Amino acid sequence: MKEIVIFGSGGLGREVHQLLLDINSKSNVWNILGYYDNLDSKGKFVNGLPVLGDIEDLKSSSHENVIIAIGDNTLRKTLHNSLNMLKKFPYLVHPSVSYNGETAIGGGSIIMSGVFLSINVVVGSFVLVNVSSTIGHDVVINDFVSINPGVRLSGSVKVGENVSLGVGSVLNNNIHIIDNVKIGPGSVVMKSIEKEGTYFGNPARLVLAG
Repeated sequence: MKEIVIFGSGGLGREVHQLLLDINSKSNVWNILGYYDNLDSKGKFVNGLPVLGDIEDLKSSSHENVIIAIGDNTLRKTLHNSLNMLKKFPYLVHPSVSYNGETAIGGGSIIMSGVFLSINVVVGSFVLVNVSSTIGHDVVINDFVSINPGVRLSGSVKVGENVSLGVGSVLNNNIHIIDNVKIGPGSVVMKSIEKEGTYFGNPARLVLAG
């Protein structure tokens, strides 16, 4: 078994702990050592796992495999940059996820339960794909993207870096979204987005410029 630690002991961190347990229920892959977190007390136990320290403790530790369980894209990138030359970042895929050998998944990405990945999908690094989302054929998702529960991406969608797709949002075929865009919950994106900012509605419209 390979040792692994989780950075982030909040809600997502606890979900990642369960994801690791689910992976281990199929095949004993990970020895889950505990959490690191800047906001929790060292020595505290969270859902049965100890908090081992903060980011500085993690940097100086001998632990190699780290999963960054932080939902905020910008903070996730900052933490990666701080740890990049010191640690390894495996990707995690829940056993229930449907995907094939033509799918590419970058390091540090987290694919939660019930996700469907179609043919020739590219998932970048440090991408979060949350529960019950559907990713269509030939979709390309760049680094540091958050896809919240129940999102639907149709075929040949391209998602830029640092994009957040709200719960239940839908992207039509052949949509391209540039970097640094947020799509609100339940929004339907009918055409490509070429300006940074926050979009909301059906059809999605710019509500706050980036």
